[in-house]
Amino acid sequence: MSERDRFESMIRWYPASWRARYAEELTTLLHDAHGTSKVPLGVRLSLARRGSIERARASGLFGNSLEGPNLTRAGSLLVLWGWALFMVAGAIDAKIGEHWESAIPAAHRSLPRVAFGVVQLAGGLGGLIVLIAAAISLPGFLELLRARKWLEIRRPVIRSMVAGVTAIIATVAIVIWSHHLSPHQRNGGFLFHGLVFVLWSLSIVIALVMATSAATAVAHHTSVSRRVLRLLGSMATALTVLMLGVAVGTIIWWAVMADYAPRFLGSGLLATSNVLPPPLIAAVFLMFAGLTFASIGTIRIAQSVALKHPSLD
Repeated sequence: MSERDRFESMIRWYPASWRARYAEELTTLLHDAHGTSKVPLGVRLSLARRGSIERARASGLFGNSLEGPNLTRAGSLLVLWGWALFMVAGAIDAKIGEHWESAIPAAHRSLPRVAFGVVQLAGGLGGLIVLIAAAISLPGFLELLRARKWLEIRRPVIRSMVAGVTAIIATVAIVIWSHHLSPHQRNGGFLFHGLVFVLWSLSIVIALVMATSAATAVAHHTSVSRRVLRLLGSMATALTVLMLGVAVGTIIWWAVMADYAPRFLGSGLLATSNVLPPPLIAAVFLMFAGLTFASIGTIRIAQSVALKHPSLD
């Protein structure tokens, strides 16, 4: 790695839009200050902190540096990141809720059935919205490739593909292996299976994060019409409403199950509490974190509509 490349790798904390403007100036400054010597840890941490702040500002998390279409784009991407957290939470929720009806008296199944049904319906509709949004955005991605701008999005896309293929291979392997285990072994009776399941879950999470990161990179480099951007913003707002439905349904289902079937919640890997099982706590925490991102994103979208900005960047 050349000295120039060494300094350029240090400023990758900053968003691409910032680096396009100031990368050369900052790398020159770092080169003049440190040359071939080791860059102090304090300087590296400062770059990481300031770069992270710039990324948060560019994503629309705070500040007023964005306007109009850029604000709509940033808000929609924040909702997408919120949905990614919800997908992780939903996977945990689905695993915990397997065969829940057999654990609760028939007379008390109506409310949790409705709540769990809302979770499933809202989750399904949310996934459909994301797929439709991806299909709408596909022409812009193809145009990006035709314009020979592949190098600008190569790294996140390749990372996403590698993580995705790894997760698929891991999924196939664990499914085949699980078929040779008893139900007791698959549900916490076999510690090694539980550990493998955790590692597999991490591979899914990493693949999801990489895919969302790649989608974000592509979106920042893709030009779309004002009408399409408004449509995507409306879909992101609808997705936020569905996420709220998932969170509310999960909490209602949890409350009823904790009241009438606490032993059910206390079974399985890591579920050490009958009322407050750690996996379900983690799922709800992720949901609220996702809702926070999505709510900020929806507010940004509403602000962009209020601004009525007439042009795209």
